[in-house]
Amino acid sequence: MDNKTRTYEIFDGPDGRLARFASLSAYPNLVHALTPKGTWLLPPDLSVLEHSERCDALAQNQGLSGAAWLSQVHGNRVIQAREAGLLGEADALVCDEPGLGIIVRGADCPLILATAHGAKGWAVGAAHASWRGTVARVSEAMLEALLDLCQGEAASVTAAIAPSAGPCCYEVGEELREQALDALGSSGESFFERRDGSLYFDLWAANRAQMLAVGCRPEKVSVAAHCSMCRNEDFPSWRKEGKAAGRMAALIGIHA
Repeated sequence: MDNKTRTYEIFDGPDGRLARFASLSAYPNLVHALTPKGTWLLPPDLSVLEHSERCDALAQNQGLSGAAWLSQVHGNRVIQAREAGLLGEADALVCDEPGLGIIVRGADCPLILATAHGAKGWAVGAAHASWRGTVARVSEAMLEALLDLCQGEAASVTAAIAPSAGPCCYEVGEELREQALDALGSSGESFFERRDGSLYFDLWAANRAQMLAVGCRPEKVSVAAHCSMCRNEDFPSWRKEGKAAGRMAALIGIHA
């Protein structure tokens, strides 16, 4: 996929490489960014000072006053961000505070950014959708919290799924498939494909389906469709790089 057909673009800023989605960039009151390999990649250990310093610096670089992030636990809990810093254990954030960015992080797991507008104004959301989070419907939970926060309709949502492990490479076991079907029902079967004796899980399709089920318009849910495993030159992959993999940040916020 070349730059002309991508839903996102990687560019070299004055302080390092970043990526943005065309759909979210269309809103002048919002700011968002993904961090490819390079200056802005987060360290794996969020307890080190470098992690918090880089999150704050990324937010400030994008014109925000600060950022909030999570200790991600592969679930579906959503926290409303009202202040900067580490906000606890969860896998999704929503926010309507101008100037405050929210960050989720990953290295193969899909990261989802979203915005919506309603009676209470603009709000943004972000989710870390690991396979466990996907099975627990974290995308759905984040969007429901987002719409509740802004008192908006699902048709107002614009969302994007960042580069992550794709259905081409994300091999899983039969136990995972059984858990997914127990949670998602028979429709979950469509997210799995058997090839050459192996089973692959399409996390992109599963999360997109959750967002459409909430009522999002198909044309307003973008998928980067960039696999972090077989196209590892730009984005980190834990499965490909192991402990050496950094963590991509996905940031979104409302301009103050």
